[in-house]
Amino acid sequence: MSRIEVGKSYPSLDRLERIATALQSPLKDFFEFMHLEESGERAHDIEKMVKELDEDYQKVVYRLVKMLKEM
Repeated sequence: MSRIEVGKSYPSLDRLERIATALQSPLKDFFEFMHLEESGERAHDIEKMVKELDEDYQKVVYRLVKMLKEM
């Protein structure tokens, strides 16, 4: 894993599937690069995702963002 993390080795599709299974994450999430978008577009995407959450999760997101902002 450390060789993959530092870019000295590249995983096969089979290995990626096993990593995704171990992390309980969909394989497609490995290839999403929203964090590289322009800040305005990224902020719009974040707002859209938050609006889709129920109220309790929106409160959690609010507290997390507030905490990060205060750091």
